[in-house]
Amino acid sequence: MHIVAVRERRGGLSLSVLKPSFLLILLLAFPTSLYAQEAGIDAIVNAAVQPLTDFVSNFIFFEVTIGATSLPLIVVWLIAAATFFTLYFGFINFRGLAHSIRIIRGDYASPNHTGEVNHF
Repeated sequence: MHIVAVRERRGGLSLSVLKPSFLLILLLAFPTSLYAQEAGIDAIVNAAVQPLTDFVSNFIFFEVTIGATSLPLIVVWLIAAATFFTLYFGFINFRGLAHSIRIIRGDYASPNHTGEVNHF
């Protein structure tokens, strides 16, 4: 009540006016909530989110034609990112391959070391 009185003295909108108008905006923005009796909550959420998921899916899986081959855009982004990070980190994915195999084989493991986690 104190907040309403302060806002009314300043000439702003009171909370009693904002609550019904906010509710009306929500009901107009999401008309699927009016059909809650007919469909389950999963159908309501699916109907509300479906346009967004369609847009994102169409953007991510957009086909790019390179020569005579069509690739989804996500594949082009993954190839570009893999190339960038391979160059940026100095080919660590190739340089570290032999070291990772030695670790998995147990070359650095010692029965004298304490611990419960094995090298594999």
